[in-house]
Amino acid sequence: MARSGFCLILVLVYLSHLIKLDVAQIILGDEASQSIFFAPLPEPENGISIFNGSFRRIEVGNQGSNIELMDYDPVDRKVYWRNSDAVVRISVDTTETPPVVEPYLRGTISSFSIDAVRRHFYFTESDPARDGKIYYRMHLYSTAPIRNLLQLPTNYLRLRVEVDSITGFLYYTSPMSNMLGVYDISARTTKVLQPFYAQAFVFETCLTSGSTPPSSRLYYYKDSEVLGYTDTLNNEIRTLGTMPGRYLSRLDLAKYGSKLFFIRITSGSNKLVEYDTMSSSLEVYDDIQISYSVANISMNQRINPTSIRIINDNYTEAVSIVDCPMDFSVPIASNSTNGTQQVSWTEPSLNAWSNCATLEFLGPGTNGGNFSEGVYNISYEASDLKGDTDICNFMLTVGDVADDASTTDSSSTSPQSGTTPEENPPSGGGAKASCTFVHLVFSVALLITLFN
Repeated sequence: MARSGFCLILVLVYLSHLIKLDVAQIILGDEASQSIFFAPLPEPENGISIFNGSFRRIEVGNQGSNIELMDYDPVDRKVYWRNSDAVVRISVDTTETPPVVEPYLRGTISSFSIDAVRRHFYFTESDPARDGKIYYRMHLYSTAPIRNLLQLPTNYLRLRVEVDSITGFLYYTSPMSNMLGVYDISARTTKVLQPFYAQAFVFETCLTSGSTPPSSRLYYYKDSEVLGYTDTLNNEIRTLGTMPGRYLSRLDLAKYGSKLFFIRITSGSNKLVEYDTMSSSLEVYDDIQISYSVANISMNQRINPTSIRIINDNYTEAVSIVDCPMDFSVPIASNSTNGTQQVSWTEPSLNAWSNCATLEFLGPGTNGGNFSEGVYNISYEASDLKGDTDICNFMLTVGDVADDASTTDSSSTSPQSGTTPEENPPSGGGAKASCTFVHLVFSVALLITLFN
């Protein structure tokens, strides 16, 4: 390869690496104030609200009267959104007064998504003559030609798309086809992930180690009440939570750490909803308070956001387990007819929801099942696709034990979670690969794919 070509690849590797390590960002659209609020985000921590940061307020005038489907290009540092009849964009670094909103693509746009690595702009339209097709613009410039990327069956109407720039997976869903699918941009192949329509979805890039290709986990909201996820690597599907009522949702779904955010539509108003996958808790915000600066003067404003976007590619916390149960003992009840005792305990939980982390029960037995007399070493293992692991071990003793405060004669015993005893290794000791090295290796692999 010529020196100039080699240098170009090095530049692109560096660019891809910077995109991946760019500081996470949160973008909120507020139609009432016709403004966009933009702020960097630190790594997620329990008990810290993502709305406590210092925001930049961008007043977009009448172009903000209908802010939907926001996306962000970290290279040019521009926010894109759909208003009533076009996709428009604005620089988050603008100093113009009033700020200039640049028209980008006119038409009946159903959805769009930015590929920051390939510099592509993917979109769909609601025009009946153009339904069932996914289009793309070769470069993020208004003069670039529009091309047809994928023709789907005619029942794939009102398509919704989202692209994972790192893996090269383009996700799509349609209420008419009742399908959730993925298109591999490099291999040019399509695959149905799940036989349902997702009202909103958001992906998480899963960094891997060794020869395993990177994958994605797709979080979704469906049937106006169910939050769950599916993995592109093995088609695993899992329900995370069910809403207490049927929530009609806008197309926004955002993820940060263990929390999912979406916009609930009820009685003609919007409410920001937060669901914590670690604690299975739900919070509905009447409004949120935003802090921002104007001419070095700190200002506060309460808003009811109509759109939310979180760019979170840099968050790669190693998986860990919290609330590993303590060792405990239970007697076999005197009225037991088969010499067994039903035993249950509070399940441990994941403390890191990145890199497609999973928590698996290794046994023996089952939580809430019957155990015969004996000593059991109960184990859980957490793992992610990067190769980080964590183990939770605790001892269960079933049988003739002394009657004290930790035992009972009830037919089922469920201990409280607590600090792992010293004889059990504390959780969080999984091997941690170098994040920077993994990013760099993947960047090289990605560019090889792009140039082939």
